[in-house]
This record gives sequence, structure tokens and C-alpha cells, in this order.
Amino acid sequence: MLIYCGSIDIGFWPDRILGKGQQTIAALTVLILGLAALLLVRRWSLKRPTFTHLSVEKFLIFRDPTSSAAQLCTRMSTRANHSGLTQIWFRNISSDGPIDNVLVDGRQPSKIRRVAGSLEVCKDFGRSLHRGDVVQTELCYDLHNSFPGKREGITHVTGTDTTKLAIHVRFHPNRPPESFRAFVGYGSSTEQPLAMPLEFDQNSHEIILDIRRPRVGAYYTIQWDW
Repeated sequence: MLIYCGSIDIGFWPDRILGKGQQTIAALTVLILGLAALLLVRRWSLKRPTFTHLSVEKFLIFRDPTSSAAQLCTRMSTRANHSGLTQIWFRNISSDGPIDNVLVDGRQPSKIRRVAGSLEVCKDFGRSLHRGDVVQTELCYDLHNSFPGKREGITHVTGTDTTKLAIHVRFHPNRPPESFRAFVGYGSSTEQPLAMPLEFDQNSHEIILDIRRPRVGAYYTIQWDW
């Protein structure tokens, strides 16, 4: 009986100690993996752009048959990727002719400045955004004598991460385009043609270019001949 009990004791305690050791190792492994995942998420979050445009819609509207008066409106749905943001800037606003009547959400912008021949316009949110907040913005301005040539166009440069881009060109009923095309360019690479509607919409006098996930840094153009 004594030998039997001793064999029980000798076999039981090392297994018990080994089990506790395995539990400790497993707990440490989970903790290390959790910390590594947290650091990776933190690093990914810090690398994200300040904002992501969930949608960008540009509307170029010609007001008269001479095409000397036009309006360009851009409607954006934008998500904040970081907390504490209080404003957003819209840059590289330029045209061949004068630009005036610049409005943000129907009002005078809080700040507007000219840098290297282009306008930069600021929208103040009036509060600090939280990460994940989505804001709606409409930026409009008038263009004068900006489309005098036989061949003209409108270009959008994707300056930040964008989910969806749509460019509308609405012509005056008395001056529809003779032909049109769309293309994308990036840096010094060769411009690539993009699919377009087969016909000019006679009801809306409009052509539309829709792009999913436009490439950051690429420029998208609708070009037409009068």
C-alpha cells in the first residue's frame, strides 16, 4: 500500500506543475499577441489619411449659350479618420478665367487664400470631430470666360483617399458638345481612355463620368469639342 501511494504521489505532482506552466505560457502568449495586434492597429490608424471622401460629385453647369458663364459645385461626404479635427482645406482651385462668388455650404468660407495662382478654401466644422464622424460639404464658385477654346475640359485630381467620384458636365441646350471623351492620367505616364456614355443625354444635356475607387494622385478628365 505504501509503494502504491508513493507511485501515485510521484506521478501526480509533476503533471500538476506542468499544467500550471502551460497555462502561464498560454496566458503570456495571448497577452503578447494582443499587444502586437494593438500596436499594429495603432500603427495602421496613425498612417491613415486625415480624411476619406466617401463620395465626391462635381457639377459643371453652363449658364448661357456662349459658355462664358458657368458654375462649378462639388458635393462631398467626408469621414474623419482621426479625432480632434476642426477644419478641412480644399486646394488647387484654378481656372483659365476669373473665379468669384466662392461659397461653402451656401456661405462665405471662413478662410480663403491664393497660393501659386490657385485658390485654397477652408471649411471650419465649428467643433472638434471624432474619428468616424461624417460631414457633408458643398463648395461652389462661378467661372467667367474659362472655356473659350474649340476643345475644352474639366479635370479632377484625387488628392486624398476617395471611395466614389462622379463628374457631371451639364451643357446649355443651345450649345451641346460635338464630341467628347474621358481619360485618366498619373504623373508622367500615358493617359488612358475611360468608358463613357454612348450618347449625349438629350433630356438633361449632360454627360457623366463615374469612377469607383479613384487612384490617389491620378487626374480624371472629361474633354469635349464644341
